[in-house]
Amino acid sequence: MCRVIFTLPKYIKQKLEKIAKEKNTTQSELIRASLYLYLDKESDNK
Repeated sequence: MCRVIFTLPKYIKQKLEKIAKEKNTTQSELIRASLYLYLDKESDNK
């Protein structure tokens, strides 16, 4: 996996891994999705 994934909160990582298994996505798609999820979560906290 990519380093980006490991810096994300655990619940997002678990969600991503589940999505990845279901949809059989590529690593780059997974990273892109993780960044979107993470940024959404960050903006909610402000």
